[in-house]
Amino acid sequence: MKSNSKKKEIRSLVVYGYTEQEIINALNSLKNDFSPNVSVTFKSKYNLTTINIEGCNGGIELLRFNVNKAHRIFCEHFKDGLLSTENKNISEILGDILLENELSISSAESCTGGNIAIKNTITRIR
Repeated sequence: MKSNSKKKEIRSLVVYGYTEQEIINALNSLKNDFSPNVSVTFKSKYNLTTINIEGCNGGIELLRFNVNKAHRIFCEHFKDGLLSTENKNISEILGDILLENELSISSAESCTGGNIAIKNTITRIR
């Protein structure tokens, strides 16, 4: 029996400092560089944008090639604001930056009830 499941390849990147309209403009200007079986979606909040590149309906090697090509194009286009080439939240990105530079942070929170500290602590434990 043949499987009806579609083959998929997904890559993500996280960029900072671009408005939603700048992301839309970039998608529109770059879309002709992508294969028809590659789709791009994004989610923005506070100038932090996660871009997901997904390929489906094709041979797996061709999907990987097309999705990796689109990923490289986006990484180059957004290089000034590129924070991560993986799908990570802001706490994970902050943790990576701190570890890379052997830095730490501390917070004195009364207004947030300790939420900043707990978010960063839980993220690093995972």
